Amino acid sequence: MKAKSAKILLVEDDHFILSMYSAKFVSEGFSVRGAMTAVEALEEAKAFKPDIILLDIMLPDEDGFAVLKALKRGKTTAAIPVVLLSNLSDPSHREQGLIGGAEDYWIKAYLDPSEVVAKTKQLLKA
Repeated sequence: MKAKSAKILLVEDDHFILSMYSAKFVSEGFSVRGAMTAVEALEEAKAFKPDIILLDIMLPDEDGFAVLKALKRGKTTAAIPVVLLSNLSDPSHREQGLIGGAEDYWIKAYLDPSEVVAKTKQLLKA
């Protein structure tokens, strides 16, 4: 799949970070939707049918692990690749995410937005 035509769902409860990543992905030709809560994330995943979801773990209503579990159980969302994008750096969080079905686990503090876009493009090519 060409990343330029890809649809991405960004799930992030920090408005500034959501806006920053959204702007970067849009400038790279992605179609982007954002969600700031677990409920919004699940609704957008079903309605938007993204090619990939970048999911924060710390959300105001439920954590990203619960969202990941719901996505992987959903009939229309199970096949969507999900990357956990968080500042939680404990190896147990990464392990929990990968066991739960995430494609990868990226730590926000270690990546600038350009690197997140590049890594996303790589995943979409695979």
